[in-house]
Amino acid sequence: MSQIRVDNEDKKWWVSGKLSFSTVDQLLLEFNQAVKDTPPKIIDLSKITHTDSAGLALLIEWLKFDNLINFHNIPSQLLSIAAVSGVEEMFNSNASSR
Repeated sequence: MSQIRVDNEDKKWWVSGKLSFSTVDQLLLEFNQAVKDTPPKIIDLSKITHTDSAGLALLIEWLKFDNLINFHNIPSQLLSIAAVSGVEEMFNSNASSR
């Protein structure tokens, strides 16, 4: 199961579970609901267990919402997909290993 956990005070979000074709629709719905109350400044991806190209598409959608979102702990699998897709530059300025 995938989910988003939100810290309202720090505007930090944690995403856990899978970022895949089977989960991104639900995560996008959760994002759209949570963003009304607490727009994220940081999204931590350290708890992601699996990802595919749909996960990459989801992160791009989130960047469309606010290109100032800073992603922490992007899984290497996701960075590899971004590199192959030619969109790794989108994440270089929005990524941190913290």
